[in-house]
Amino acid sequence: MKKRVLLFSAAAVLCILAGLTAYHCSFPLDADRNGLEPAALQWFNRGRSVPYEADRLQLYQSVTVGSRTYVPLELDGRLGYLCLSRGFTGRYKFDHSDHGTGSFCNGVVESGGERMLLFEGRNGDGRIARAVFSPEGGGPYALDIPASPRLSGERPSG
Repeated sequence: MKKRVLLFSAAAVLCILAGLTAYHCSFPLDADRNGLEPAALQWFNRGRSVPYEADRLQLYQSVTVGSRTYVPLELDGRLGYLCLSRGFTGRYKFDHSDHGTGSFCNGVVESGGERMLLFEGRNGDGRIARAVFSPEGGGPYALDIPASPRLSGERPSG
């Protein structure tokens, strides 16, 4: 009987360790998000026969809303973002992403029962200068926005 309890306990401990290892591995980025740029490039190259080159990806300063972190980016000249989720160990994983051909990209985010509009855009020199938007039931509002610093160096040429 003691052998059976010991075997069952050992199997339970091994299952718990395997589960924790799998959970840890499902969040590939550490708490400092080191290696974000190569991991993002790998994320965008999934299933592509012609992969994006590293110099075609520019990451910008992130913003955290609730448990998600949004990283604005330019990929091959197109605006977009990465959405990262943070696990209970403090590590991050890619939740979803989006990019397109417009000059502005926006989305509504809900956190703690509050809805927020996140947006990014560019003017001729590649920086956001002013945005005009209209919330539900209100008039248009103008917002002057300072440029968001790039995280991965200078803008690619060409």
